[in-house]
Amino acid sequence: MFLKVYDDSRDCSDTDSVFSTPPYDTFQTTYSAKSQNSKLIACPLVILSPPSSLSPLLQVGSALHLGINSIQGTDKSVKVLPGTNNNATPFYEVSNRNLNLWGSTSLFGNIFTVLLPVDTTLNFSISTTYISYDASIDYYGHKMGIFMTPNYPNGDASKQDSTSRSLKLTNYGNDDYTFKAKFEVFGSLSPSSSLFVLADSKVVLNATSGTKLQSSYDTGYANTVSFVYGGPEGEKGFFIRYEVIPKGASILSLSVVVGLIVTLCNLIM
Repeated sequence: MFLKVYDDSRDCSDTDSVFSTPPYDTFQTTYSAKSQNSKLIACPLVILSPPSSLSPLLQVGSALHLGINSIQGTDKSVKVLPGTNNNATPFYEVSNRNLNLWGSTSLFGNIFTVLLPVDTTLNFSISTTYISYDASIDYYGHKMGIFMTPNYPNGDASKQDSTSRSLKLTNYGNDDYTFKAKFEVFGSLSPSSSLFVLADSKVVLNATSGTKLQSSYDTGYANTVSFVYGGPEGEKGFFIRYEVIPKGASILSLSVVVGLIVTLCNLIM
């Protein structure tokens, strides 16, 4: 017996639903998720990010730089996923409630899916960027981001015998300004790979393939937070979704303020 599987995402309007990053420029556009199927709740937008030949020369990894500028027509979240599997674990979910926290994000990979609720209009920009394998980012404020292995999720993005990457979150060198990072790990480590997370000199996580990962971690307040990964070519890898929270910040009050601003703008308009 053969069962025919119907992909209801084909009921979405496929006009301009696949976009590719330009080689040396930023492409900005608007996409509207439309469907005649009243039962369909979301439509996929596919982004292609071809690998750059400059990456090995510059000792960096080419990546997609995705900027989500506005979301109209829904209060629900837009999901950003690896590959073309709509059921994959999303890198992140962004809505009007947290758009100011995500803004733009850089992701390793060659193909991505942005899953939009039907009747949503998305204004976004895409470009090719380069991520140093030993990067540092200064934070001053509440933000969210992604740290990931170059080979996630298919294990074929890295062409080296081994690959490593580190990311240091810093406080602009201001010792009076401290922050903490809450983070989650998605994916898996191979027997010969490792992941270290440090808050200043304190070890928050020392993980290998045998480590049972928690659902979430909290670094506690520090001046720097470092993610350090080392592993072989070909492993599927993992990604970390992190949130930087300055000391003294009220996350609830920030969300409430954003909500009040949106409500006030709607009333005025």
